[in-house]
Amino acid sequence: MIPEEPKLTLPVGAFLLGDDPGGLAWRVRRLAQIAEAGCLTCPRGELISNALAQGCLCLSLAALTYAALMPHFLIKVHAVMERLFPFLD
Repeated sequence: MIPEEPKLTLPVGAFLLGDDPGGLAWRVRRLAQIAEAGCLTCPRGELISNALAQGCLCLSLAALTYAALMPHFLIKVHAVMERLFPFLD
């Protein structure tokens, strides 16, 4: 069912070399433009939202770390877990 010698009219990766928005030439040209510009410009709102998200994550991790190091908190968590585990069985 398969021909013994398939005759390809184009190389396998030829579709990557075109100037269309998905082609390799377009990508290289776009990377060269970005390099010439120095950096990608990011909207101010996006920078602020990223900073807020990272700040919230850091504060959450700091709060969890602080709580995990408090012996009274750990004793209460242990007591709650002791009451919940019988219901899981």
